Amino acid sequence: MLGYSDEKIVGNRIDFGEWGVASSGNASNVVLFNEALDRLWAQLKHDASSGRPLRKYASKKKDGPRSTDIFGLMQCTPDLPEIECYICLSDAVNYIQRYFDGRRGARVIFPSCNISYEDYKFFDATVSLAQPSFPSSTQSPRLSPLAPSGKHNVTTIVVTVVATFSVVILVVVFFCVFLRRKTKLEPLQQKTLAYEDVGLEDIITAESLQYSFDVIRAATDDFSENNKLGKGGFGLVYKGMLRNGQEIAVKRLSKDSGQGKVEFKNEVLLLAKLQHRNLVRLLGFSIEGSERLLVYEFVRNASLNQFIFDFGMARLFTPEETQGNTSRIVGTYGYMAPEYVMHGQFSVKSDVFSFGVLVLEVVTGHTNHSFQNETMTEDFLSHAWKSWRDGTSISLIDPTLIDGSNSVPDIIKCINIGLLCVQDDIIERPTMALVVLMLSSLSINLAAPLEPAFFMRTFKYSDKHFSVEYTYSTNKSRPSESKPKSSQPSIAS
Repeated sequence: MLGYSDEKIVGNRIDFGEWGVASSGNASNVVLFNEALDRLWAQLKHDASSGRPLRKYASKKKDGPRSTDIFGLMQCTPDLPEIECYICLSDAVNYIQRYFDGRRGARVIFPSCNISYEDYKFFDATVSLAQPSFPSSTQSPRLSPLAPSGKHNVTTIVVTVVATFSVVILVVVFFCVFLRRKTKLEPLQQKTLAYEDVGLEDIITAESLQYSFDVIRAATDDFSENNKLGKGGFGLVYKGMLRNGQEIAVKRLSKDSGQGKVEFKNEVLLLAKLQHRNLVRLLGFSIEGSERLLVYEFVRNASLNQFIFDFGMARLFTPEETQGNTSRIVGTYGYMAPEYVMHGQFSVKSDVFSFGVLVLEVVTGHTNHSFQNETMTEDFLSHAWKSWRDGTSISLIDPTLIDGSNSVPDIIKCINIGLLCVQDDIIERPTMALVVLMLSSLSINLAAPLEPAFFMRTFKYSDKHFSVEYTYSTNKSRPSESKPKSSQPSIAS
């Protein structure tokens, strides 16, 4: 791979200027073909990114559907750090999934990496890099004739002085580079992080994703009103265009948004590692003074509301903290478990509650804070549970999800699972392992959910995070105590 630039490129990932081509034919079974291809990508990304310093390359064959084989190849420029190579390869995979989904073969080339796959063997598995050759230890080196004694002494002195001076210069240069790098990284290292040690890979990732504030300001025409796309929980979202012609969506956090440096850094580091066709892709971020910007890919003719990308508090607690108490309550109203909001208690079941809210949002097509009923006396979760209790769950379903009568029982099953996750009693909530089992099993019998905790709003919901008063109530009765209406579909399967 050959490249040149008027800027430093060694060790840096270049994420623009991509190019791709695909075969004209489609796979006979796209679903099974994509599943096999995804497994192949996962193996190749790991092998290629963790390769030797002179060889960030991997190729492999994977069994596909109907006795077909899938051959894949991935390669990064050898100067890239492991995490940068992994991100570049993930971007290339996303490119194929977006533009060449279901094709029998494709190739995508980025300046820093390239990937290919075909349904036939297109590479030589025996190719390996030639190792640098060294003189044989048995070969006697040539000895130059000895210089006269006087010249020999002068030469020795000159060599010694030059060598010493060179070592001193190298030490000084190394020290200067170290100080400069440390100063550059200081704004990215937050002393208030829950992790005492962010980790080298996280620091490298954060540094490589940082944009200049002036670049983003120019891309959005100084955050012009004409470029405003909308308003989110943490601030305004603008459309912009980088100098290379790439369209972006910029999330400009409001100064009173309530999201601190910890949450901001968490969102950057977590989203940088998430790559999926249904997740809006984080391109980078910018910090300058009180300004904090998140730069996402621009989704044409669509709203960012259909994507899930608020992970600000996903790493406020260390992996070892499976439960505990905190005096600092942060998060998005409607997704936080009641025990966390009321008492600062968190556990793995807190995440289960948030997942349940998310499931119900997906099924209904409404966000929990945008839901309003006629009386305004109940919130999203209460309305969902009462519809379940009264046997009218089908009224909750987003009409776009109903493509036939066969899909309704599965959707009702998801509503049941979502309501089990948002129960007030922590013990009654399932674990995520059980949730996965319930979603994948066709024969498991689901329990009837208890009524969830609910919040009664005392004034109109504000866009600002956690700016709402509430009262807390629950009634631990199961809907199975009253007979559901006949319109309630069976969920035994």
